[in-house]
Amino acid sequence: MSEREWRTTSTIIDRLRKFDDRTTWDLLVDHFREPVIRLGVRLGLTPQDAQDAAQETLIVFADSMRNGKFDPSKGRLKSWLFGIAHRQAQNARSKVMRQRANTVALPETSSVADLVLGQDDPAEAVWEEEWRAAIYKRALRQLQREVNPRTYEIFRMSVIDGCALAEVTEHFGVTDTVVYNTRQRLAQRIKQLLEEYEDV
Repeated sequence: MSEREWRTTSTIIDRLRKFDDRTTWDLLVDHFREPVIRLGVRLGLTPQDAQDAAQETLIVFADSMRNGKFDPSKGRLKSWLFGIAHRQAQNARSKVMRQRANTVALPETSSVADLVLGQDDPAEAVWEEEWRAAIYKRALRQLQREVNPRTYEIFRMSVIDGCALAEVTEHFGVTDTVVYNTRQRLAQRIKQLLEEYEDV
């Protein structure tokens, strides 16, 4: 399955319902694992615990998809994934807290995450931020596959790295116009990709 085929929710659902489709599982992990891990870390899990929770999240997610539990008419796929990820992170935190409670006396607040989770559950805002960061990285990877390396490097140096125009033109031996046109064309493509990825 290609990156383009993966972009629509209906394709994801159809593919995940096939139990033996290893390619789809690999793409699921590639696309969704990073924001799930980062959510766990930001909710107070260690990196290892966050990876374990992410693995559990993706297994539950894939199994639920295969069993037809996701209903697109009731919400977006990324929101449903967030619900699963949030529950798994909370379960992992509870397990760690129980283990610690058996060995040491805990202070009333054991981590920054305890303070955070005590508020009006900002986890959804954390998820949104991590989700956007992940799809931006995916869009950049896709863009890099679509254009020649030199064009991408002009874009990277001038937009991502924020180098001065004069520095970019001198480094690549191109005119201001070439840099401007490259930035505009590739920025437009990034915008299109982000819209496609966000529509999950």
